[in-house]
Amino acid sequence: MRRARALADRALDGGRPVYGITTGVGVRKRASVAADEQIPFNERLILNHLVGQGPMAP
Repeated sequence: MRRARALADRALDGGRPVYGITTGVGVRKRASVAADEQIPFNERLILNHLVGQGPMAP
């Protein structure tokens, strides 16, 4: 995980687009996400993919 995050950080530092961080996802993968919208966008992305089944994990 740390290596993958470091790779994404290097791409971001270099101004390159990063799928799902600075771009949309799926059919919107070519749409840019503004810098001030990246955190809210990623929070919504996670929340929109939550599922639950069975008892809570410890």
